[in-house]
Amino acid sequence: LGWTRHRLGRNEEALVELLKAAGDGDADGVILEHLGDVYERLGREAEAVAAWKQAAAKFEKSLPDEAERLEQVKAKLKTV
Repeated sequence: LGWTRHRLGRNEEALVELLKAAGDGDADGVILEHLGDVYERLGREAEAVAAWKQAAAKFEKSLPDEAERLEQVKAKLKTV
């Protein structure tokens, strides 16, 4: 739901949903990556970087299956 709202440009609503999804402390890398994307869109770069770093750590634990996603997150980290 959060990612759909982000894609519709409703980033404040997306943030609420993604924070709920990430809130249990055991969110997967995809949720954390999407959370970072929404933070970036909202101009909250420090929070975006933190979320992307968490996502990268999750993806690293799932190598080699998540190698492509890990590289995508690393590329995002280089842009901020």
